[in-house]
Amino acid sequence: MAQVNVQNRVTQASALLPAEVTQSGVQVAKRQNSQVLILSLAGDKTKYDEQFLTNYADINRRSRYQACEKVWVTVKSFGSEKLIP
Repeated sequence: MAQVNVQNRVTQASALLPAEVTQSGVQVAKRQNSQVLILSLAGDKTKYDEQFLTNYADINRRSRYQACEKVWVTVKSFGSEKLIP
């Protein structure tokens, strides 16, 4: 039943997509919504501000986690002005 629900949602969403997107193909992947890893960065506030730490995580950490083969990785930054998509 869950598979039918997923297929129905994909069909509904596909109808809203531009033709160019549909032609290039749509992939559906199973997703786990639980948190597997939480990483906290902290530093001396006079030397490393919140924006610096957010940028550091974006540049140096995000690509490492997303490079895992056969694993869909979503990286989000909490507690900063910028949210990493």
